[in-house]
Amino acid sequence: MLIVSSNLIKGKKIPWTNTLYNQKAMDVLLNMANSLSKDDSLKSYLLQVINNLKIKLGKSLSVHTRDICNGYPYPLGDGEKNNFSTDFNQIPLELVNVSGVYILYHKDKDHFYIGSACSLRARFKQHILNSTRPYRGGNNKLYSFVRKNGGWDNMAWGSILTSPNHIIQFLNQNPNYRLNLHKIYMLRSLTQFEVRVHEQAILSYLKPNLNSSNFVNYSFINWNPGYTSTVQNKIQIKVFNASILSAGTINKSDIIHNIGLITEFDSIGNAATGLGVSKTTISRYINTISSLESPLLDLDVFIIDPNRPLTNKTVSYFDTNLLSQIKDFDLYSLPIGKLIALNSNKDPVNYFGVFTNAAEAALKLDNKTEYKYISRYINLERTVEVTSNKVKVYFVMNPFFKENISLRRRPESPRNTKAIILVDTLNNTAIRYETVKLMLQDLGLKSTGATSIVKRYMNPTKLYKQQYEFYYAEEYKGNITSFRKES
Repeated sequence: MLIVSSNLIKGKKIPWTNTLYNQKAMDVLLNMANSLSKDDSLKSYLLQVINNLKIKLGKSLSVHTRDICNGYPYPLGDGEKNNFSTDFNQIPLELVNVSGVYILYHKDKDHFYIGSACSLRARFKQHILNSTRPYRGGNNKLYSFVRKNGGWDNMAWGSILTSPNHIIQFLNQNPNYRLNLHKIYMLRSLTQFEVRVHEQAILSYLKPNLNSSNFVNYSFINWNPGYTSTVQNKIQIKVFNASILSAGTINKSDIIHNIGLITEFDSIGNAATGLGVSKTTISRYINTISSLESPLLDLDVFIIDPNRPLTNKTVSYFDTNLLSQIKDFDLYSLPIGKLIALNSNKDPVNYFGVFTNAAEAALKLDNKTEYKYISRYINLERTVEVTSNKVKVYFVMNPFFKENISLRRRPESPRNTKAIILVDTLNNTAIRYETVKLMLQDLGLKSTGATSIVKRYMNPTKLYKQQYEFYYAEEYKGNITSFRKES
């Protein structure tokens, strides 16, 4: 028996639930729109959508379930369950570039979950991944239930409401408009608001038993109009829509004539934030013939620096899990507390270089702030090319030091002991942590040096791992869904 049945939802109306947080989010959206110049077409777009939503919420209207379903299958009862899908890997094309409210339910038990997403296609796949990772909410109420009741094979899913992804809709209506980072954030926030207003109404009405909370949260509620990003190594990066280019490739003519151009960024960091990927990923894809899937835009795109020539390179990934520990070298003979760059002959005496950590090595050897190309191969049987001369070296460190955090711990700063809010934009939660240290532990970050990550993403336009936002507790204005203290 399924709790969401025809008698419960079909042909009925679901009343709006206009919470205090709905109103706060609406006010922030209006502030975003009013921060733009009067002749900006984005301003008129934002105001039109916002005003339409205000009319809906301001009247004693109801969300009608026939409108909610919008032609997509939804659970109606035992005889019609098969309309829903149990395959989380085959997402219908109808849900590409579509936002909405969705349901996850157990095929045999009276348990279900209501959620929303700016990209439905991406969200269903994310649930599978997140459920296996504690720092992504893997121990929450939904995922715990799934593990104890037959896994995802016994779950089904479907869309019960769809709404526009306003990034895509605005670009379709304004093909020559060039969005910057802040304007992408505005449209993302508008998309999130519209879908979560509907989610709040449905949550309040259906009261699903697998949701940890029946109140939605808005990550953009702490938007700061005065925020300006720090640009380092300023470059021009153009983003092209791969799906509208012939044969799914890009050439010099497309770049010159801006065919399929979506937006431009002035740094790798801003491009990473605007597309929802890491800076390392941006650097890997620039000017290659491989398209990149942007989780934020839900589009396949080409990343182009027009001041550099195109290459015929394709992007491939190497699985570090396939690598063995470095051979023919005694790691415990290394000095404790240092990262060593070994020459390719693994000379135990004459090192290529000695560094405090991977970040220092990347900066000194290659003048790079990104250092994952070093850190992912520490103590593994794999050389890394460094310096302009492409010297191949092994990076190694004494395992005793590497595995014992206490030896690497620095005195905690006042900021490290302050209460902090972790906003999960995918799972719609805001957790208050007693200390930064405790939050880092839950995220699976074992080094206190990771506090630099918090500082780097401490603003409302950047997402850590394309999912998280950080706020100091005294600065956060949103709804707190749970608390974490030292045990």
